[in-house]
Amino acid sequence: MVTFPMPDSNKVTAILENLFDGLAVKPGKAFELVEQKAMVGVYVSDGGQPVAACAMDLSLSAVMGSALSMLPPTVCKEAITNSMLNDSMKENLKEIMNICSRLLMDDFSAHLKLGSMHPARGLPRNAAVMLTEVHHRAHFHISVPRYGGGYMTVMSV
Repeated sequence: MVTFPMPDSNKVTAILENLFDGLAVKPGKAFELVEQKAMVGVYVSDGGQPVAACAMDLSLSAVMGSALSMLPPTVCKEAITNSMLNDSMKENLKEIMNICSRLLMDDFSAHLKLGSMHPARGLPRNAAVMLTEVHHRAHFHISVPRYGGGYMTVMSV
């Protein structure tokens, strides 16, 4: 079975700091995807099979989705309060999830790419099945100045 390297806080910082000034990354905790209304980026192999995922809780999804295009922090807080990301936040988050594919690759790993992004409750069946087979996880707490923070989990089979 193909495995992908799990990132550490330094790699997450290196990949995302160019997008977010003052980004802070530290080890985090596991969180329940559905209860936290997480957004999940599903990464696929060259053959199209789901092999990894990146999940961000609602708070981090709103923070990153807002901060990328500098939406006002009040819009971010409103999205968290209402548990609903607007279309702009979702599009921004999809771009961020695409960039996060690099968290799971190095010079020796197999290639993967972002296949799709979904709310945790709306995962396609093959992605949901893949998540039950995950053997590797890395958890992070990420914060962005003025916007706040939240939790991210990177997973692979």
